[in-house]
Amino acid sequence: MPVASADALAGLGLPVQLAQLLGGNPHQLTCTGTTQGTAATIRSSNTELVTAASQSGAILPASPDNTNVMVPYNIFNGTATTAVLYVPTGHTINGVLNSTLSIPSTNKSVIVWQYKPKFWASIITA
Repeated sequence: MPVASADALAGLGLPVQLAQLLGGNPHQLTCTGTTQGTAATIRSSNTELVTAASQSGAILPASPDNTNVMVPYNIFNGTATTAVLYVPTGHTINGVLNSTLSIPSTNKSVIVWQYKPKFWASIITA
């Protein structure tokens, strides 16, 4: 049986709660680059980062139509190197414009959400 992500199933028209139950598998994303412009784009609300090198990064998606306001992004870093999470250009995270968020190595996770257009907040596990 093929494996589909919750995002893909919801995009096909399944109700969101059912899509999350059936497609709860995290999307693996290999981090790239060390700047906003070279970071890998997060395309799923449930993402497992694979850091190929220390301080490589991923960038949160920008949506000009604000469809991802109040959508939580669950991001997990299970590798032995720190990952860097970028916001899109012109966005803030935790009150700082064009800032980054370091996700420490080995089994740390973060939940980030856009609480209003271009303003992100985060919670990192201890």
